[in-house]
Amino acid sequence: MNPPRSLREKKTNKEKMTDIKIGDVVRNKTSDAFGVVVDIEPPKNAVIAVHGPDVTHRIKYVNAELFQPPALNKDFNYGRFVKDRFVGMMVKIEGDKYLALCPDGKCYPKGKKYETGHWYKLADIKEVTEEEKEEFLFKLSVRHTEDEYVKRYEMTKAKWRAAGLEPEVKRFEAFFERILSRIGGKPGFNWGARLSTVFAPDPTLNLTKNTQKDIQANMFCFLSLGLDARTGQKNLSIFIKEWKWITEAARVHFPRQGDGRFYPPGHCTVLSLEALDEAALLQYADSLAQIYLAADK
Repeated sequence: MNPPRSLREKKTNKEKMTDIKIGDVVRNKTSDAFGVVVDIEPPKNAVIAVHGPDVTHRIKYVNAELFQPPALNKDFNYGRFVKDRFVGMMVKIEGDKYLALCPDGKCYPKGKKYETGHWYKLADIKEVTEEEKEEFLFKLSVRHTEDEYVKRYEMTKAKWRAAGLEPEVKRFEAFFERILSRIGGKPGFNWGARLSTVFAPDPTLNLTKNTQKDIQANMFCFLSLGLDARTGQKNLSIFIKEWKWITEAARVHFPRQGDGRFYPPGHCTVLSLEALDEAALLQYADSLAQIYLAADK
């Protein structure tokens, strides 16, 4: 005897969930609406697909199907990976210019630039590597497992090593592990990686007070290793999202000398690793953990 129709549909939907992935182009077979998948919503049995500026569709699994991306001109199909300054997925062409979907699920250029036609130039498109595509899709998705965050952390450290920062990576590992030991670190819960941004998926600390929101919405800070382009100095940059979180006791390590380059109300501290011994670096780790615990109450 066949199972009830509702059970058959649930099985079909579950199978469809495994077929459709972030970054796929899907179509609603009942309306022909289509777009790039930017989120998969198991509780609602639906996917969110962005078609273009201000055009987003929620498509039920039962109606969603993978779709051969249509041609935008003789050389480019909808959804093709492209790179100008940053990696994106092409969604529209007019003349010799194009619009692209970026990792925050929005199409760029946007705002005035979209209205006035200041789009990206087709002639400026650069080659996109498989590694860049993978990183874009990781940032486009807001839902990750613990293992995916651990894997991303290892990939980030591998990039830092490739940039000539092997000794600094070892010091960063000690710094980050010290913090995680103080806050009871758990990937995907109170630490992860930056998502929905054109910038690198650097390691993050994330508050846990509002568990109704995804991990990205609860970001406390992110951390990055790099070389100063002018001086060649090897730096650890700490970007804290809100200056108000920095306690009086911690301002000996995080004085008001930072800026809001990434967060208008936030704070940036850049540490020269060459100027800090191991004990001093761990003091910064303890101070950052103390700020985090106070903010997460």
